[in-house]
Amino acid sequence: MLYNGSQRWTARQDVYELVQPEPPGFLRVYQPHLRYYLVDEGRYTDEELGLRQTPLSGVFGVENAGHSWEALQQAVDRVVAIIQSDPNKDRTDRIITRWLKRHLSRLGAEIHLDQLNSLVEDRDMLAENLEKKERLEGRQEGQHEARKEAARK
Repeated sequence: MLYNGSQRWTARQDVYELVQPEPPGFLRVYQPHLRYYLVDEGRYTDEELGLRQTPLSGVFGVENAGHSWEALQQAVDRVVAIIQSDPNKDRTDRIITRWLKRHLSRLGAEIHLDQLNSLVEDRDMLAENLEKKERLEGRQEGQHEARKEAARK
């Protein structure tokens, strides 16, 4: 189970614990045990993720870098380094690139995602687009603040 919700995962991890009322003792041996492995993204700190050089830790880093486009670019750079050292580099690159395009789309990144085919090959193009996005948002925020200030006077 891969979970990335804002609240911590609290559900039971074995079906056996969910059967209510509890069956009589002689039937418990027949009650199924079905466990799942939980990966709760929110339980990992940035430091812990940094120690794990796996594609999944890179994806978690990208998802957690929501506070600025610059932080997102740093997380993308990290995941690119992870991909480059992966023995299945091409396949991992395709999968994570496809995921990142959907992720950036959900974040509202109005950048040229259709041109992004490989994080490894197109990293510079993505970095340039994220930098433009950050500058544009900064400019828009400055204009918005200036209008608010002018309205107060």
